[in-house]
Amino acid sequence: MDLRTYLKTTSTTQAAFAEKLHVSQGTVAHWLCNRVRVPAERLLDIEQATDGQVTAQEMRQDLAPLFCPRAPGGAPLPPLGCLPGT
Repeated sequence: MDLRTYLKTTSTTQAAFAEKLHVSQGTVAHWLCNRVRVPAERLLDIEQATDGQVTAQEMRQDLAPLFCPRAPGGAPLPPLGCLPGT
C-alpha cells in the first residue's frame, strides 16, 4: 500500500504522521505529492511507523537492490526487514 492510502485508511493526518517521524507536515505533503522523494534514511522509519503496511520497496523502487540484494551466485536474499523476528 502507498503512504497516501495508508493515511486515508487509518484516518491519520499528515501532521500526526509527521510527528511520529519527527518531520514537518510539509515534508509529508511533499512526499505524498511526489515533489520530493522519501529519503533512503527515512524508509525503514516509515515502514516501522506503518507496521509494515507501507514498505520501503513500494516507496523507493529505484533502490530495490538495497532491499533485495543478491547472494554470491546470483540467488536473491530475503528483503531487509522481512525476516522473522526483525
